[in-house]
Formats: sequence, C-alpha cells, structure tokens
Amino acid sequence: MKRIRYNGGSRGYLRPEGIVILGQYQSHVAVAQALGLPKPGPGESVSARIVPAKRAGAGVAEINGRFWKIAKPGDTIVPAPLLPKTKKR
Repeated sequence: MKRIRYNGGSRGYLRPEGIVILGQYQSHVAVAQALGLPKPGPGESVSARIVPAKRAGAGVAEINGRFWKIAKPGDTIVPAPLLPKTKKR
C-alpha cells in the first residue's frame, strides 16, 4: 500500500480527483464525522470524493474555511482541499 501523504503519496495523487483520505488524527476524525463517514481509528483511514457545499448543515464539513459534502454520481470533479494539520487523538 502506498503511503498516505501529500508529498508523493496517495493523498497527493487523489486530491486532484476530489478524493480526501482521512486518518486517525483529531482534525480528520472531526471531518469524517461531519461528512457522515465512519470515524477512522488507530491505523485506519477512510476516503471519499467531496465537492463544495453551499452552506453548513448535516453531512457538511468545514475544511479550510469552505464547506464540503460527499460527492454524488455525476457531480463535477473538483480538487479536494488540503486537510487540516494533524494531531494524533
């Protein structure tokens, strides 16, 4: 499995496709919960394709000052945002 990181890893390769990979870090777990995804535990990750959302609400996460939601089939591909700084939980 390729390392999950931005610099040459899967996060960097999948970001242009609108896909985020969330890990066990507090900030990532918060994003996963807001999006309605399973909370990644120690050593786990969860991924999803996301698109901009118009406003806050159920199933919407705020990442770097913008709102994002899980993409539906047919939604335009938009590069995913950089994820918040990581801190282990």
